[in-house]
Amino acid sequence: MIRPLAQMAPEVVSLVASRTSKLALWDRLPHHAEHFCDVSLRSIDGQVFKAHRLVLSMASDPLFAMLSGSFVEGHQSEVPFESSSEALSAFLEFMYNGTARVKKAVLPELLRLVHQWEVQPLQAALNELLVEHMTPELCSSLIVDCEVLLDELDEMLERYVLENFAACVKTEQFGSWPLHRMIGLLRSDDLLVENEEEVLSAVMHWHRSAPGRDDATAALLQMVRFPLLSVASLQALRSREGLTGLPGVVMARLAAAAMKSHTGAAREGPPGSPSAGAVRMPQLRHAFTHWWADFGCSVRGGTVVAERPVDTAEGELEPWAVHVYNGSLFIIDGREPCCVLQWPLGACSGRVVVGAGSTLNGVNDFSDIIDIAIDAAGDLYVLDGQHGRIVRIHDGVGEVVGDGRLVLDGTRALYIGLDGAIYFIDEGGSRVQRYVDGVTTVVAGGPEAGSSAQHLEDAEDIFVTKDGTLYISDSGNHRIQKWVPGATRGATVAGGNGRGERLDQLHHPVGLFVTEDATIYVADYQNHRIMKWREGWQAGLTVAGGQGVDSGLHQLCEPIDVTIESETGALYVADNGNSRVVCWTAPSHPYEEILSAPF
Repeated sequence: MIRPLAQMAPEVVSLVASRTSKLALWDRLPHHAEHFCDVSLRSIDGQVFKAHRLVLSMASDPLFAMLSGSFVEGHQSEVPFESSSEALSAFLEFMYNGTARVKKAVLPELLRLVHQWEVQPLQAALNELLVEHMTPELCSSLIVDCEVLLDELDEMLERYVLENFAACVKTEQFGSWPLHRMIGLLRSDDLLVENEEEVLSAVMHWHRSAPGRDDATAALLQMVRFPLLSVASLQALRSREGLTGLPGVVMARLAAAAMKSHTGAAREGPPGSPSAGAVRMPQLRHAFTHWWADFGCSVRGGTVVAERPVDTAEGELEPWAVHVYNGSLFIIDGREPCCVLQWPLGACSGRVVVGAGSTLNGVNDFSDIIDIAIDAAGDLYVLDGQHGRIVRIHDGVGEVVGDGRLVLDGTRALYIGLDGAIYFIDEGGSRVQRYVDGVTTVVAGGPEAGSSAQHLEDAEDIFVTKDGTLYISDSGNHRIQKWVPGATRGATVAGGNGRGERLDQLHHPVGLFVTEDATIYVADYQNHRIMKWREGWQAGLTVAGGQGVDSGLHQLCEPIDVTIESETGALYVADNGNSRVVCWTAPSHPYEEILSAPF
């Protein structure tokens, strides 16, 4: 039977090879073997590479147009490329093999080459490689050399810089970053830095990297959040010593305005009102846990300078009081047996200087050390609660003050004036007495507790200035009282607005320290913070802690004492609830020498 024409077998058939076979045929066309190569590519450094015009033309439309005769290169056997031999070699290797090995330093140049000739597969692979192997040096190079080519990489690069800003600032090419890129980064809340000093340092570093940047630097300074800087930094910047030109003027102005955040000028409302203690807080970057007066912002907060693991023979540290003198901390350790530790700054441990385990001669039978004090000569005084006495330690020997005539009862705190007078709180915290030359005189409060200006209640600590003015931590009344010599009543200089956690309130204040300019620092025990006050302020400022009750470095738990190192301004806190002593300092930064250098 004869089949119809439509059912007859086709005259044309398809011959199909597997993909594996196709790739095997392609592999027989390596450009480096120069088989049938009909075009030469010369790199900018003079090296010549052989290739196939057809292979290159298939890679992208721009290459096809150049090599097919539309341009003069299509009629030449050697085509010049504005790329190094390393970049051009990687470019060709990928075109033929679908893979290439390339140095990280060459990636920005390869990116420019790929972008110029619009080789999409290679560009996609290159983008993935850049994301996977990004470094501060590579990132900085891309920003400088490939700014207009980044496209979809731009968002990734910005995120990388925001998260690795300090490392990127240290790269060689940072000084060449474009102004608009700098403004965008410094404006971001997501900029991850240890403190705002790092941001200012970066601006200064960028300013000095090239001449003629005064106007640009003035614009960048507006992006620095000056209120987040520490007082130490702001005071140095306000002076304008060595600062000239527009950047110096702008910096001094911004620093002066920022100081208001630290000096209490932002207080609002009368004492006790709902708005009392309200502060116009500076806008924080997301990296910062909190802003603290004096110290600005820091990712970490404080630094632990004294603690002891729980599994040691002595057990955890239980700091009841802390003093700093001559490069060492002197700490009352309340763990039994109670003792005084001398803990050199920067050391990992301290040694017992008073109490069981010490080499002290003379009086050394202590089991209830209430407080300690250090006089101008460096002698240590110990308030011995168990025996109702004060012991002076001089040249390694302990001796009772007053030869037994000074009998104490219910004593709470101890202070040694510059004139050698001994001040102490007794009667369970209702009065302060002064002892000198065998004579004891009541200088504040009386035998009865109370809340009036003439009374004290459960007073916990005292501080005496050069002129004999007393500052008393009147804990039971949640206030700090100031008594001038000869006064019969005190004046409230901090707190006094009832117990509470507002910035115009205190909750059982304990330790306190007063600087020469009459700035008061208070261990606000139940509010787990250290407060800064000045006379006349309607509210205080938090200088440490105040971020909940926990053991984070930005937090405190039942701080019981505070002291300031006069030379550095460092603040030391007996963080009793966390069994440690914590130090809060003005932030340091990697370009400190730049901040102090003139423009």
